[in-house]
Amino acid sequence: SRSVSPCSPTGEFEGVDREVYVGNLPGNITEAEIRKAFQQLFERLPEYKTRYRHLSSSPVLCIRSPSKSFSKLNFAFVEFADAVLAATALAMSGLRIGGRSCRVSSRVRAVDERGVDKISAADANVEGLDLTPLREASLIPWVGGPGKQMMCTVWLGGLCLGQTKEAIAGVSSALLELPGVRERFPVPGPPAADSKGIFAFAEMANEVLASTLVSMGSVELPSGNSVKTGWPARLADAARRAPPNLLEPTKLDEEA
Repeated sequence: SRSVSPCSPTGEFEGVDREVYVGNLPGNITEAEIRKAFQQLFERLPEYKTRYRHLSSSPVLCIRSPSKSFSKLNFAFVEFADAVLAATALAMSGLRIGGRSCRVSSRVRAVDERGVDKISAADANVEGLDLTPLREASLIPWVGGPGKQMMCTVWLGGLCLGQTKEAIAGVSSALLELPGVRERFPVPGPPAADSKGIFAFAEMANEVLASTLVSMGSVELPSGNSVKTGWPARLADAARRAPPNLLEPTKLDEEA
């Protein structure tokens, strides 16, 4: 049933909004890709498999957009089978869809068919499923919540003009030489770079690699120049939200 949670008594969470806002979607995204992104994350959760084993369909009921085409907007509204799944999706904010870290948050206002305001799953204090497996796999932010995004951008400073390509190759090599990188993650491709002349921003594959690169402080390039690493100024709370990095094996072993 669309109105009853597979794990909740009839009527529980009545009036709670099961629809969430998903923003920062890539322009060429499709409904099927959005549905698949959420489905894959839910299927990695042991609690979902246990509590929703009788749910024959996807946790996503429907996806809608104010536009007829998802390619015209970078957001959509996604409705889930119940309030628990909606609360879980809010906590998944930052998941990657089509290569982008997307924001998941409550709708500004939601009303039912009678025109009565609905309560967001967050405001109703609905407890979502345990997302620990997703955090440990770096599939969502280490410290997340509604509206959060992945912290994968690293500032590279002290560059000479035209040195961005060498800097990207240098930081990639430095990360791959660290113990645990190849074992913990598939071999990451070179990070995307946004060059600003004497500094650049590198988009890493996940938060652990970004946190590790920042913790290194600097990386020496084959040319002899040393590239500084740090969090971008816009990530003011990065130190608090950063996950354990590969230079802290004890913490990683505890979390593994």
